[in-house]
Amino acid sequence: PASGAAGLPVESESLQPGQRVRVLRAPYAGQVGLVLTLSDRRRLLPGGVRAFTADLQLDETGRVFVPVANLEILE
Repeated sequence: PASGAAGLPVESESLQPGQRVRVLRAPYAGQVGLVLTLSDRRRLLPGGVRAFTADLQLDETGRVFVPVANLEILE
């Protein structure tokens, strides 16, 4: 876009706050939770990578943030 800000990646277009999701990768792989918010900017992850993330309330762990690409929407 002309503003220089990138939009959310395609896989996140259907992801919305309030949806139930399953985390696909470690350290929270297999855990299920609720999407609280979605980032509108890339966030720095512990490995040094920047990615769009979702804040989740996981049933087993509590509140965490996870890259959007690591989430599966549950129907």
